[in-house]
Amino acid sequence: MPTAADGFPKASFDGVQFPVENVKIRGGIRYHVHEYPHAPGGAPEKLGRSLYRVQMTGNFQDRFRAYPKLYPQGLDKLRVAFESQKTATLIVPNLGPIDAFCVSHERDFQAKIRSGEKTSFEFLEDQSGEFLLEALTDLSSPTLDTHAADMARQLAQIKAELAAEDAKKLSSLVDAVQGVVNAIGSVRDQADLYGNVLEAKLLQVAQMCDTINSLSPLQNPVRFGFIDALHDLHASALAQLEDLNNTRVKLEEFVVPMLMSLQAVSTAIFGDATHTEDLLSLNVVPDAYRVSAGTKIRYYP
Repeated sequence: MPTAADGFPKASFDGVQFPVENVKIRGGIRYHVHEYPHAPGGAPEKLGRSLYRVQMTGNFQDRFRAYPKLYPQGLDKLRVAFESQKTATLIVPNLGPIDAFCVSHERDFQAKIRSGEKTSFEFLEDQSGEFLLEALTDLSSPTLDTHAADMARQLAQIKAELAAEDAKKLSSLVDAVQGVVNAIGSVRDQADLYGNVLEAKLLQVAQMCDTINSLSPLQNPVRFGFIDALHDLHASALAQLEDLNNTRVKLEEFVVPMLMSLQAVSTAIFGDATHTEDLLSLNVVPDAYRVSAGTKIRYYP
C-alpha cells in the first residue's frame, strides 16, 4: 500500500544521493525573556526561528542498484565536502532542500559486512548569505570609527588655541562620542539587542555631534579641519540610522501629553509598566522620573 513517504525525495548532500534509515530534525525559535524587579513572571520577546539541525543515519553499500557508485566513491566525496567545511544543498526527505554544512560525521565499518558501512551525519542549516545582522547596516565599515578618530586628531591640533575651560569641555564631549562609537562596535556580537541598542546609540552620536557643533569656540573658520570631521561623523551616523530604519520593523512614536514618569509612559503605550527598560534602551531620556510634555518616545508596536 502506498504511503506518504513514498513521495519523499532521496536524501542527498552536494549532489550525492544516499539511502537513510533515520532522520531527526531539530528546530525551534530564539527568544529572550525580559524580567523586571518586583514584577512577577516575565515578558518573552520572540526573535525569529533557530537554524535547523538535522541528524541522518545512512547506509552506504556497493550493492544498491538505485545508488550507483555510492560506496566508496560517494562516501569519499562527502568526506571531502565535510572536511572543507562546504555549505551545499542538503535534501532532507521529510523537510525539503536547505543550505547546510556538516558539523560532525561518524562511520561504522564492521568486518563481517564487507560491502559497505553505516554512517551518521549531523548538519546545521547555513543562512549566512541572508543573515540580517550585517544586512541591516554596514557595521563592518570603519566609517564611524574613522571619523571619530579623525575628529580626535583634529582636536589635538587646535587644543592649544582654545581657552582652558573650552578645551576641557570639548575634550570631554569628544571622549564621550568616542565611547559611544566604540560601544556601537560591540553591539555586533549582541544579536538579541542589536536593533534596539544600535538605533539608540546612532541617535546619541548624532545628538552629541549637534551639541559639539553649537559650541561657540568652534564658530571659527580656522578650525575647519575639526568641523569637517565632526560633520562627517554626524552624516555617517545619520546615514547608518536611515539604513537601519529602512530594513527593519518600523518604530512608532508616542508624544508625551504631560509631565510623566517613564513608567507612566509605558503604561500609556502598552497598558502596563513592564516596558520601561525597553523604552530606556530606545530613547535618550535625561530623567526617567520626569519626561517633559511634548517628548517623542519611540517604541516597537
